[in-house]
Amino acid sequence: MAKRELPQLLKPRLAHAAEMDFDFAYWRELVAELSGFPRAQRKEMLRFASALRDRMNERMGLVHGGFQRLGVFPMLVALYLQFRNWKWGDWASAFDVNLVAGLLIWMMVLLYAAGWLLIGLRTRVDTYVNLLESALQGERAPGK
Repeated sequence: MAKRELPQLLKPRLAHAAEMDFDFAYWRELVAELSGFPRAQRKEMLRFASALRDRMNERMGLVHGGFQRLGVFPMLVALYLQFRNWKWGDWASAFDVNLVAGLLIWMMVLLYAAGWLLIGLRTRVDTYVNLLESALQGERAPGK
């Protein structure tokens, strides 16, 4: 891992540019493959993926609110609330929580982890929608 990641650490801009060049070439290949499907089928896939993305955004908003914008902040707030009266060396009181608080903390951690997994899934759905839109738009450009 260190051998693979070391060039990215030493020359981050060069590594990022190379990664973007590779990703753009791959993007163009995917758009070309999707353009091979009939236009009606691509429109149907786009409608489905867009509806899926919209439902996902609504549902995530109900549970996580603006989760993707907050990042690590909610977890830091929870840790602060847990350790605000803690003194260094007093390890017994650091984890002295009752059953209800323990369940709430556990649920918060699970929801936080699930939220990050869902954000990854939503990113994939967004990419799929963008690919389908590009495949539909790319067909119109040569005709103009």
